[in-house]
Amino acid sequence: MTNEAGTVLIAIGGNATHPENITGTSDEQRHIAKLTAEALLPLALLDKTELIITHGNGPVVGKILMRQQLASYRIPPMTLDICVAHSQGGIAYLL
Repeated sequence: MTNEAGTVLIAIGGNATHPENITGTSDEQRHIAKLTAEALLPLALLDKTELIITHGNGPVVGKILMRQQLASYRIPPMTLDICVAHSQGGIAYLL
């Protein structure tokens, strides 16, 4: 099998990293990230192929906003753009 040079773009959405059937613990998120990394490894090992991974936020940002609302009587909430950045950074960190 020959592999022509190319780019593979993988979008990992928030629903993939934070599905409805989990409670959202760090251990659950690490496990999902491990499974995702294992699935992406064959693509990353292809010769002459650039693998680009991007992500969405989906339910993750919603949970960040909910945490902020619950704590807003003690800690001022952040703006949505900062919440999105926190979500993206967290997903990227796990991956």
